[in-house]
Amino acid sequence: MFCLILLLLVQKLKAERRANEQQRLLEEAAEIAKLKETITSLLDHIPGMTFTKDAKTGVYLACNQAFAAYAHKESPAGVVGLTDAEIFDPETAAHFVEDDRMALSMEEPYIFFEDVPDAAGNQRQFQTTKRKFVDTKGRLCVLGICQDVTDMVRIQREHARMVLEEVGIRVDVSMSGEEALRMLELQHLKQEPYNLVLLDWKMPVMDGVETAKEIRARYSSETTIVILTAYNWDEILDEAVKAGVDSFLSKPLFASNVISEFGYIARRSQSHLFEEKKRAELAGRRILLAEDIEINAEIMLDILVMEEMEADHAENGRIVVEMFEKSAVDTYDAILMDIRMPEMDGLEAAEAIRTLDQPDAKRIPIIALTANAFDEDVQRSLQAGMNAHLSKPVEPDHLYQTLGELIYQAEQSKG
Repeated sequence: MFCLILLLLVQKLKAERRANEQQRLLEEAAEIAKLKETITSLLDHIPGMTFTKDAKTGVYLACNQAFAAYAHKESPAGVVGLTDAEIFDPETAAHFVEDDRMALSMEEPYIFFEDVPDAAGNQRQFQTTKRKFVDTKGRLCVLGICQDVTDMVRIQREHARMVLEEVGIRVDVSMSGEEALRMLELQHLKQEPYNLVLLDWKMPVMDGVETAKEIRARYSSETTIVILTAYNWDEILDEAVKAGVDSFLSKPLFASNVISEFGYIARRSQSHLFEEKKRAELAGRRILLAEDIEINAEIMLDILVMEEMEADHAENGRIVVEMFEKSAVDTYDAILMDIRMPEMDGLEAAEAIRTLDQPDAKRIPIIALTANAFDEDVQRSLQAGMNAHLSKPVEPDHLYQTLGELIYQAEQSKG
């Protein structure tokens, strides 16, 4: 009897363990299914095209709706099971196959840029990232993500230009390595070479390191070369140094680290990077401040008072336009304009002021203030007629420098 009871207990324990194991497997399967659903949803909603391919056969295993539309299919189901040769023209298919080959030969992601015309014939810049991986079935695969970065690149470029000009550096901007080389050649022929060349690492056709190598081959040590990158530059350090790169800067650029880093580069290379700008005295100046958030306005007013400036405060864009329009000519020496404001934003207010029929409406310095340095505000602030763009929280010394330089320039323009 005892042995029978023991046997029954053992069988019961085994049954419970099997049930627990089955429950665990079911829970794991549910978690995996949920994870797959999340990843699929993420890929489907990425603002660009995504796909996975079998590396051995070249057959598409999955893609999102954006890629299906690019392949002229109604849905991803129309792409799955086909190869590039069965979807695209021979030249495009061969191009994609070669990109896959490059991705499969690398341990890190293969990232490249291309200029592609849109339906209207306008050039758009696309960034493609491809990476190899092994799926749950043990297949070697290629994951691809392709995104239109035209507007992002343009905004980043404009932001960098404005930051450099704010710290006193005259700037010319090129769109590619090839264009940069043409501009360098022109300045070289004019006997006015650039003191400094900032190269983005990731550029189409010719990247920053390749461009640096060509610059050094043509002009030796005529200019200082700095690589800009948002990535970890350790992976390109040796190659870049061999190509003749002098230093590296992280993106995005900010005035504070630009000044210190360029000062270091200038001392090391004994080159004069900065164009000295004359400044007006700030004591006694009257500033018109447009800021809708009370605490921010109080901080800005305190910063201005520290340099013995006077200030009038407007709570939104409409009020700042009215105050300026009603003021006597040259009442204000500059306007500090918040971008995000109710009723009328800073961009609209700046445009309205520039169109006023007043002698000082065209020349008064208008400085944009925004907490979003990568918003399209960076580009649009110049189009609206602003003279500079400062990021919040504003650094007092940077503000004083910008005000002094712009007020001086405005006074010189009066004759």
